[in-house]
Amino acid sequence: MKTDSTAPLGRSLWGIVTCIELLLGSTACLAGERVSIASQSPNPLYPNQPAGFVTLVDQAWDAIPPYPGTAAGGWWEGEFVVNATIVNDATAPQSPPNVLACHVPAGVAGGVATCVVNDADFKRGGGGYYPKLYVSVWVKHSANWVPHPVGSKMLWFVHPDGLGPGYTDVYSTFEGSSMSVGVRQQNYGNQGLLANVGPALYRDAVNFRGHWQQYEFLLTMNTGTSANGSFRMWVDRHLVCDYPNVRWMTTDSGQLWTGIRYDNVYGGIGGSSASQYEYIDHIYASGGN
Repeated sequence: MKTDSTAPLGRSLWGIVTCIELLLGSTACLAGERVSIASQSPNPLYPNQPAGFVTLVDQAWDAIPPYPGTAAGGWWEGEFVVNATIVNDATAPQSPPNVLACHVPAGVAGGVATCVVNDADFKRGGGGYYPKLYVSVWVKHSANWVPHPVGSKMLWFVHPDGLGPGYTDVYSTFEGSSMSVGVRQQNYGNQGLLANVGPALYRDAVNFRGHWQQYEFLLTMNTGTSANGSFRMWVDRHLVCDYPNVRWMTTDSGQLWTGIRYDNVYGGIGGSSASQYEYIDHIYASGGN
């Protein structure tokens, strides 16, 4: 059992917090204090989840899921988990003390997937498919994390294509030496939707190695072949990606989001990792119309 020693001090559910607006309209400036839930927004865990969304995934990490997935595991599948362990981290912001630790061994290069854990079919867990998908995840990269010169991949957002419902070409990314955040799409659109708004500090994950951060994604599927979808992303409650007029799919083969995957892929061509870790505290997903 490995206990992470890079956890930050004075973290709160808000990530790195200096000032917050209280419900009564006053501002509280904190110096490394934890913020009580009573002083937060009405939805403290998922502040940017749209109203009326239906919960699809609510996954803490107390055990590595089996493969193939089972009902007892919420249909999560530990597809490739030789580098995955459950570790104790008392600083985990949402569901301590256990978190999922994905080890990227020293010398990994060339786009290697080191951990693959997925819930690739929401319906199998009793949920449904929706044109709008909200996902929240808490992430920490070890303090010694070496960014890949191309980038690394974390969550994959699943939609159908002509072959079936399990197509995964849309993934969250940490790109280049700065670990610029956003999503990238291969094959259908070959587009990069990287941070384009908000504070510069929160656009690059390299600034927060060794610290927990909350990432929130809101993806709206396009209809038919029109470019009328959208993508928004928040880091520690700061909007950093805001893209209207997105075409996620170019063929009309069922415009719905059908699942998610945690698939840690280190890089494209080149690069060389340290013996480093990506930690996941909690994954939550919901869908709406």
